[in-house]
Amino acid sequence: MASLNNSSKDPQAKILQARALRTLFVVLIVGGGMFGLRWYFQHSKDTTEAFSGTVNSADQVLAIETEKEGQKVVVFDTTGKKIEQGGEKAGTNDRDPVWRPDGNRIFFVSDRSGKGFQVYRWVPTANQEAEVRSQGSIGKSNPTFPADSSDPKAEMLLVSGGFVNEYDPSEVKGHQILPPVSQVTAAGGSDDEGSGGSGGQFSQLYSQFGDSFRLARWCAANDAIAAVMRSDRGESLIVQPLPKNGEKVPPPIPLASGDRIDFDVSPKDGSIAFIVQNYRWTSASPVPKERRFLHCVGMWKPGTSTPVVIAQGLDDKSSFASPAISPAGDKVLMTVGPFDRASGSMTPTALVTMPLVENAAASAAKLVDGEVYEPSWGPKGDKIAYAKRGANGSRAIYIIGADGAGEHTLSGDTGSYSFPKFSPQGK
Repeated sequence: MASLNNSSKDPQAKILQARALRTLFVVLIVGGGMFGLRWYFQHSKDTTEAFSGTVNSADQVLAIETEKEGQKVVVFDTTGKKIEQGGEKAGTNDRDPVWRPDGNRIFFVSDRSGKGFQVYRWVPTANQEAEVRSQGSIGKSNPTFPADSSDPKAEMLLVSGGFVNEYDPSEVKGHQILPPVSQVTAAGGSDDEGSGGSGGQFSQLYSQFGDSFRLARWCAANDAIAAVMRSDRGESLIVQPLPKNGEKVPPPIPLASGDRIDFDVSPKDGSIAFIVQNYRWTSASPVPKERRFLHCVGMWKPGTSTPVVIAQGLDDKSSFASPAISPAGDKVLMTVGPFDRASGSMTPTALVTMPLVENAAASAAKLVDGEVYEPSWGPKGDKIAYAKRGANGSRAIYIIGADGAGEHTLSGDTGSYSFPKFSPQGK
């Protein structure tokens, strides 16, 4: 009797077991599908809404806010209201923010994914969560768009693993562009990780300038790339002309070497304005030692092989930082101050502007006194944004007219900020 009852229950148990397995299978399929869809929308081609949605960001200013733990990208509207992202993680770090050329999106790199610094895109509206637009585990840095572009589909340059990549954040793909893989070495890949065979690529032409890249930007009407290379000796600024019609890659043009180099590109003609701290002279230099400067502001124009000096500091009382070329391409904005040998850095004491011509120091105009950092122009060239340290030690965002009038704080005492940049909307 007992065996009869057990035999009658076995088919039912098998049916229930089969149903449970089917249910589990469906759950796994649906879960996997949802995960796949999420990955697709974050990592593959943009949807029309994600790419083409518009935001009125005219006169808004992005900045990095430094917190007790970490830092984050924020935006200030014209009233000084702070717009913050959604879904941020405490203790993570956002860096290198830049507006997309149409002002509808902001790109930056962040370590919030736990996979090194990756590229993120944010629609600058309150509580909108930024989405990752790169893959892999190799760190990315310094995304930049062409200075003369208003195209929302413009590709960016970024540094990945010490290499320069041309990168399409919409398609989430890119390729190594510096050093030129096919011309420097026959081996190596060209994927968006910038890992294309590092063995011999910095030998020969590039090794004399550095062993990795820190920053790169299009210049010379996008026919060349200006880049800062790093080594244990300091930094070097080069311009790499790009080949046309299948020609071989020309050799890079060296512009300057020193302890620290920063530069900006003119949106008008692709010229470069750069600063050098602790300029590195060679023994073969034709300039007599008594006439050699320590710090300088230089300019390079497309089609020329050598730069010219705009301003120079013969001693550590006069050094320069943060050059920014006006939208009209006729002026360069920078901070000035003494250079401290002990810390190896410059402490700014003023914000000045001068014409973008040779030997322009005599025509410099002081706009602001104080400890000013990272100035940038408004899209029309009539306003300037910058960070200035206050008595409490924190840095606030300030706005001033291009003529030096009407200085006022945008952020107030709401926190400590750096790297303010106006939206490109309203040119």
